[in-house]
Amino acid sequence: MGVVDQTSTGDHLRRYDETLADDPVAAIALVLRWLRADWRDFLAELRERRPVFVTPAFTVVTRYADVVEVLSHEEVFTVRSFGPRLEAALGAPFMLSRDATPMNWRDKGLMRVMLAQDDVARVRGTAGRLADEALDAAWPG
Repeated sequence: MGVVDQTSTGDHLRRYDETLADDPVAAIALVLRWLRADWRDFLAELRERRPVFVTPAFTVVTRYADVVEVLSHEEVFTVRSFGPRLEAALGAPFMLSRDATPMNWRDKGLMRVMLAQDDVARVRGTAGRLADEALDAAWPG
């Protein structure tokens, strides 16, 4: 995967904490804006200073080991509340919106059979590069 700068240049957390004290809804709006427009700096700051970032509306997990931990406990960290909206947006069911279901297990099993373990790092790198390029093209500023 492409190298993402791991150091922060912003003061997102200070601004978030100040806003949260006065107006939690505005603080969440700030986070959503940063995730859309300034995600690299914002996520770098989170990884550096607050890798598990809890807001009144959602939690952002920024370090690989923590993400793996979350994904390995779908009964606790579920996508059930987001599933219907995700499927409506895509127009069909898909495995990531179906935690701990036969569809999810079947599709995960197929992915494991189709992707040799030795290829995972190369595929991850390619997927990361393509995602970075697509995001940069979609939001050039």
